Amino acid sequence: MEIECGILAGPSVRTRARTPRLNHALALARSSVTMRIGKLLIVVIALSALAGCAKYYHMPRDSEPHATLTFEKPKGWLEEHPTPLKLNGGRRTDHLFTTRRTFRIGVGTMRLELGEGREGDFFTCGPRYTCELSFEAEAGRRYLVSMLWEDEVYLYVVTADNGTKVAECKAQDACEIYGPYLESSCCHNPPSGHKGEGAIVIRDDALVYKKADSNTGVSWKLNRGDAIVANYSRKLAAWQFYESCLVQIAFLDETTGRQRVGWMRLDDLAKFTYDCKYDPFINPIPGYPFTPGIIKYNWNVCFQEARDAKLKELRVTWAEE
Repeated sequence: MEIECGILAGPSVRTRARTPRLNHALALARSSVTMRIGKLLIVVIALSALAGCAKYYHMPRDSEPHATLTFEKPKGWLEEHPTPLKLNGGRRTDHLFTTRRTFRIGVGTMRLELGEGREGDFFTCGPRYTCELSFEAEAGRRYLVSMLWEDEVYLYVVTADNGTKVAECKAQDACEIYGPYLESSCCHNPPSGHKGEGAIVIRDDALVYKKADSNTGVSWKLNRGDAIVANYSRKLAAWQFYESCLVQIAFLDETTGRQRVGWMRLDDLAKFTYDCKYDPFINPIPGYPFTPGIIKYNWNVCFQEARDAKLKELRVTWAEE
């Protein structure tokens, strides 16, 4: 038993005797590991920085031979516009609060990946109409990238400052290619431009319902000759009628000048189209039919012109009745 106790006690004594050496060795080991981890972290950070640099487009210096590439600005508030997704394989760098539109580009081949908006993320949709093109940039030249709505897709065009078209590409519709894999909200209907739809009421005491269900009650009655407009449709992304049994409309209360909304039957209406151009003061939203106001509204000029033309046409018909 004593031997067993001695055997058991032996290691404990030896361990106590070697504790300072072990502590020193462990300290050296920790220091060595820490230094190695530090070096690895430095290498990883450096590689990440280099990789990050490789992802972005670097413009030539102003002192180097270069050309200038500008992307057309939006024609209206919230309107789509040509946007560089990549320039020679690198992503663009933006200003702090604005998207960069003008770039210095090197002389020689310039490859562009284009879309009608910025790349999406977890919360927003990416561009729907994208394509790639390339052209040979000449020193001192200025180039403009523009886009046109043509054949249900966007056509991107690069034009030199002498008026020569140097490149173009017809966009692919991502919703046609990847539609089943995209959020339905990302594949909205094609842009409708500035056009909206209005209508003239063609009979007296036409009913305006509170909701799309005609059993919900009548909120208003309109008379022949009154004007209404298609209320903004999120589904169509435009001031246009989304046709069903009833259509959602907006009109002005002539007594108060307030905008009111409701639902009407299409057979009580004679539709017309109006085209309201963008104006930051008169018409802040493309297709918006009202003059800006907080409490009192009025129809804007482009809507009034289209309304009056339709009324003139209808009055001829009514006179013959």
